[in-house]
Amino acid sequence: MSYVRRVSLVVGAALFAVAAVVAQNPPAPPPAAQIAPTNDAPNPFETIEGWAKMPAGREWGSTSAVDIDKDGRSIWVAERCGKNAATGRAT
Repeated sequence: MSYVRRVSLVVGAALFAVAAVVAQNPPAPPPAAQIAPTNDAPNPFETIEGWAKMPAGREWGSTSAVDIDKDGRSIWVAERCGKNAATGRAT
């Protein structure tokens, strides 16, 4: 195997390893208040951070669906097991 091919394989493996670590630990998005608008149109919505409260000891998982209830006031959210994947559960 040539030197260039070996170096290419090592660099490729290193990039793959870095990508795997970043995928498992993505950077946190900025708070909504710090995101710049994409245009100058008025925003008809109010941002309320922390509105969703989970029971003590329960973490919010990966969200798979969001819908407004028929009452027009409630929001239904389907989230995944308090995790970002269904694997590795104890039960």
